[in-house]
Amino acid sequence: RMMAPALAEVGPDTGGSEGTATTTTVPAVDFAAWLQARYTEADFVVVKMDIEGGEWEVLAHLIRTGAIRLIDELMLECHPRVQLPSVHYMHQSCVDLVNHFRKMNIAAHRWV
Repeated sequence: RMMAPALAEVGPDTGGSEGTATTTTVPAVDFAAWLQARYTEADFVVVKMDIEGGEWEVLAHLIRTGAIRLIDELMLECHPRVQLPSVHYMHQSCVDLVNHFRKMNIAAHRWV
């Protein structure tokens, strides 16, 4: 059963001309509902997540809905909520996030 995507606004995006910002409307899906409609805990579910900072909200939603229990393995590119001096530095909040999922028996890995 396919769910109709919702629309989400993304922005502001300053990737254009200097000093300009745009907002873009893109299709979006409730990932927790999508997982729950297609998989059970008997399935082996692997998720690779690289959503440029959106992982915090999506993962919190997966936990709130209980859909996180459907994920067996998670490869996560974590983007800290604070600006770092180097992109090669793994922020402690990202390490803590991965360790939290490991304690939930999810094979979680940092994807850099």
